[in-house]
Parts: sequence; structure tokens; C-alpha cells
Amino acid sequence: MDNELPPHPPVWPAVTRETWRERVSEELGDRPLESLHSLTEDGLDLAPLYSASDMPAVLPRPNIPAGATGWDIRAESSRPAPEAAASALRDDLAGGATSVLLRIDAGRATGGDGAHAAARPFGAGSAGAASHVAESAGFRGVRIRTLADLDAALEGVHLQMIPVALDAGADFVAAAAALAELWKQREVPLENRVGEFGADPLGALSGNGSLPTSAEDSLAQLGELAAWTTSELPGVAAVRVGTGVYSDAGCTAVQEIGIALATGLTYMRALTAAGLSAGAAARQLVFDLRAGTEQFQEIAKLRAFRLCWQRALELLEANDAPVRITSSLAGRNISRRDPWVNMLRGTMGCFVAVVGGADTVTVPPFDSALGIPDPVALRLARNTQHVLNEEAHIGEVSDPAAGSWFVESLTQRMSEAGWNLMREIEDAGGMAAAVQAGLISKWIAGSREARERAVAHRKRPITGVSEYPLLNETALEREAWKLPQPAPAEAGGSESSDLSAYDKAGTRTAFALDAVRRGATLQNITDALMDGSPATAPRLHAYRLAEPFEDLRDRADALLRQSGARPRAFLATIGSPSQYAARASFTRNLLEAGGVEAVSSGPMADASAAAAAFRDSGCNAAVIVASDAGSVEYAEDTARALRNAGANVILHAGRAKDRDIALRNAGVSEFIFTGCNAPGVLRLIHESQEVAG
Repeated sequence: MDNELPPHPPVWPAVTRETWRERVSEELGDRPLESLHSLTEDGLDLAPLYSASDMPAVLPRPNIPAGATGWDIRAESSRPAPEAAASALRDDLAGGATSVLLRIDAGRATGGDGAHAAARPFGAGSAGAASHVAESAGFRGVRIRTLADLDAALEGVHLQMIPVALDAGADFVAAAAALAELWKQREVPLENRVGEFGADPLGALSGNGSLPTSAEDSLAQLGELAAWTTSELPGVAAVRVGTGVYSDAGCTAVQEIGIALATGLTYMRALTAAGLSAGAAARQLVFDLRAGTEQFQEIAKLRAFRLCWQRALELLEANDAPVRITSSLAGRNISRRDPWVNMLRGTMGCFVAVVGGADTVTVPPFDSALGIPDPVALRLARNTQHVLNEEAHIGEVSDPAAGSWFVESLTQRMSEAGWNLMREIEDAGGMAAAVQAGLISKWIAGSREARERAVAHRKRPITGVSEYPLLNETALEREAWKLPQPAPAEAGGSESSDLSAYDKAGTRTAFALDAVRRGATLQNITDALMDGSPATAPRLHAYRLAEPFEDLRDRADALLRQSGARPRAFLATIGSPSQYAARASFTRNLLEAGGVEAVSSGPMADASAAAAAFRDSGCNAAVIVASDAGSVEYAEDTARALRNAGANVILHAGRAKDRDIALRNAGVSEFIFTGCNAPGVLRLIHESQEVAG
């Protein structure tokens, strides 16, 4: 019949891989098909097309609970003073957050090399005087020195309903004792005492460069705390395997998997040595992984880690234990410039975390790199999760990436690479030995250097920073993060600084509970618990990808405040606008990424006209911008004319090809092109302006 409807769904003719290759080869011309492939930072090949034949022969599935909807929306403490932190947390909870994270600064001093102040061993008392951690230390925690401070930081937080997670670095036993005692004092029913103590001594060692005791003793304390927690607080996990310090320092996705696995195994040994069964020990672990903005790679990373840890639990005969994962956006992705783009990055981080199987997610406020986030930024961070959960419904599908030929293939290859890296760490003596020997820091340094190189050459663009910058953006003002100074009594020490009279007959966890009740500071408790020489390791320093360009922008703003003008570069545009427009636009974008203002006088016919316009511009630096044809005819003459006109720095837009030497002899300092070292070129312009000033 003429009015018969077409079949639904429509029947499409099958296309074989061979047919696809033929069609694509025709389109590519002289370029090989391999040119469509790319590599991840770990060297894993990414093909342009995947099919069922790329699926792993054996496809284990991540053990993500079926039918689970939503996830735990975690609010992180965002103020350094306990009372202010409590107020912000109450707002977060009223806005729909379902758990809270307290990053604790107990007042522990660290030197320039990260070394902790000396302290006496457990059982010998402590001389630990209170000290102030400088803002430059980079640890943004709530100043909690005593149980009273913790009570103030959680004022108005209904502990019967809200799980609390801690991150106290080296002071993990003392902080755990304080939270346990606070639950008791507030008469929270045992079944409602839910949360995480967040003990992660190797993470603290890597981030600080030291521990107040030996790594072996710190792991023994970890085991004691986990054993006590298993017995006394069934709703609490004592141990966090955190990769944040390694991610912020620059590790790759596969390195993050390997480090998390190796750390988890080290902690499992410590917990079983303390008397826990493998299953009980596994239930004490929570894994805290970072989520980047490379969507499919990061989803595959989280899935791969879950597969690997499930395999480890099988080998340990603890495969009935759950794999709990918390996640937040990797801090290295946050920018200070055009910070509004961070909302998109936070959205992607949340999406990646949930699709990859995270149980708990934290989205950082978009202004978190500028100082203390304001209430609007905190609200937007919360609402990002609400929109993805309640409107996009991404939490209603269990393992939504399952069945994707690309993601499944990448998951399998990442899991194999991560497992092999874990075995290398194990062969080196385990995670504690690898950290102290510098093996981990060496790996991460190489990865960081490669990533910084990709950012500098704009092969890894940063929107709003290295690409599409806002030269005259109005900077957001935020209160600087500054820890409150100790009260006079605290600064001079208190009677709690000497704990030698306290009962040390039981475990160190019991000792810490007794000391907390008596008003001792967390720092003094930690110092009294130590039983070994302080451990040291190469310190891992956090960084953000945008820093090289942001430093240049800051430098330009400082010059603007001092002299009334930011760095400027004259564009010697040779030929007609249709000939140079594309290169001029590219050049302007690159210059503005470093805070340099591009000055143009329109089309110029020859070198003498360019030199005259340059003199009138008042600039010290110039960029020759022309089409390839115009560049061949005018570049060398223009460079000489600009040099004679007083240009300190002369750049050429476009590759020099076989004319590099001739152009440099004519006065050209560097070349601007896709893939050039942008910060290096931009620094030349800054220096020319500053020398002239």
C-alpha cells in the first residue's frame, strides 16, 4: 500500500569494519589511518572505532549494587574557624547535603622540608607546645585542637542523622577519639554513629614529607584503631585509602589505580596484624579517588579500580566485603582565572564519579582556588549534584557504562596496567617502602612534567585560561584562607601538654580516648602516642594545571597596577585582512592567555609602514603576522625594520620551516604556532616590558 509506514526501528544496512576502513582511508587521502589514533597519558592506545570484537574475552563486572538510586552528597568544611565551619555545614545540610567531611588542622607545625617537631615516644609524656601552621603550608583544614573545638565545628549538626567523615592527617587516632567521645557526649545511639575516621598515614606521609613517628608504628596505630572501631562502632570505617595527594601532585589514571591498590594491601596487612580477619579488615576501608575531566578515561579508571580491588578481595578470601568509593573533582583541574568555568568542570567530575560507581561525591565550589568560598558558590556546588541526581537521574542506572565497547575495552586495559603497577610497588617492598624510598614521587614527577609540557604547548587546553581568556575580567574577591591564631593560653601550653600521668596500660586508642576526655589537644595526644623515629619521604607538592598561565596573568596585573599599562605587543599585520585574519586571531588569543594586550594598526603594505606604526604604538615587543605568501615576501625585511625601530622582542606568527635561521638573523626571537611553548614565548614579552619600565 502507498500509505504503508516504514518499518520501526528502521533497518540499516550492515557496514563491516573493512568497508569503514576503505571509506575513511579515502577521506584521509595521504594520511594513514593510524593518525586517527591517540594515546592516553599512560600510553594506552585510543582507536577511532570500537566494535564487539574489541570486548575483553572475559568480562568481569564491577560489583555495583543493582537498583541503587542516588548517592551520598558530601559537604566539605569550608571555613577555618570551628564556629564558621559549623555555620557553613548547617547551610549545606539544609540545602540537601547528606554527609559532612571535616578536614582537621590540629595545629601541628611543619618545617620547610615537612619535618614534624620532635616529640617523645608513647609512655614518656610530651613536650608538644602549640604551634601555628602557616597558610603557605597549603593544607586547608578547620582549626580543631580539642574536643571542644570539634563540638563547636559540628554545632547544630544532628549527629543522629548525619554521617561525619574526618581527615586529620597524622593526628588520625586523636581525631577519631574526639569524634567517638563527641558521639558519646551527645548521646547518639550506637546504631546512628555512622561515618569515617579517615585514617590514612601513608597519604599524610606523602603530603607532609614526614610523620611524627615511624611508618611501621603509624601502621600499628592504624591497626589498633581499626580493631577498636570494628568492636565498638559497627557503623564506622576507620581507614581511608586516599589518592588525593598523589593526584594533586600529578599522577596519571593508571598510577592512581596502582597506588590505591598497593596502599589498600598495605593497610590490610596492618589490620590483619592487629587481629582482624581479612573480611573484617576489608570492611574498614573506604577508597577516596579523584575524578578528572577526561570523561571516558575517568569513568574507566573508577571501574577498573573496582574490578582490581574485587580481584584482590577474592585472593584474600574476603570477596563478600563491599568496595566503597568516595570521589571528588581532581583539584589540579580548578582554575583561578575565569573561575566560572569550574562549574562545568565540577559537573563533569560529579558525572564521572557517579557513572564510574562512586558511592559518595563532593563537588568543590567554583571559587575554591581563590580563597574561602562564598555561600553562592557552595549552593551551586550542592545544586549541581541535585540536578544530576533528581533531574538527569544519572544515579538510577547501575553501571551505565557497561556494554560500551570503548569503555569496556579501556576498563580492561586500565585494570591490567594498574594491577601490574601495584605488583611493581609490592616488589619494591610495599607502599610504605616505595613512598619513603622516593619511588612514588619519581613516577609522579615524570607524569607531572609530561602533563605540564602538554599544557604549556596547549595540546591540553584550559578553557578560560590558555584558550579563550578574558583579558579584562573582573577578578572575584574572596577572603583569604587563614587559620585562626591560638588563644594565649594555648600558645603558652596547658596542663594537658604533659600526658605522662595518663593511663597507658591499654591500647593507644584507649589512651587517646582518655586524653580527649581530659581536654588534651589532638597534637599532644599524637606526640604522646609515637613510638619510633619520625618517618620521612620526598614531599609531594600539589599544583594546578592553570598555574603557568595564571602566574603570567598575575604578573601582567601587577604591572598594570604599577605603571598603568599591562604588557603589550604590536601586531605587524602584513597584507590584506583576509590574508592575515586567522593568524591575527590565533596570535591575539595566545597573547591574552599571558595577560598581554595585542595592539594593531590594521593592514600594512610593507616593512617601513610596519616600523612607523610600531613606533607610534609605544610597544616594546612586536609580532609579525601575515599569510604564508606575505611572510615569504616581507618577514625578514619587517623584522629588521622593527628591530631598527626599537623592538626588544620580535616574534613571528607561523612556523619558520626552512627559513628559521634567516629570520632569526633578521631579529626574530621566537615563533608562535600551534604547539609552541606558549608560557616561554609570553615570558619574553613580559621581560621586554619590565626591562623597559
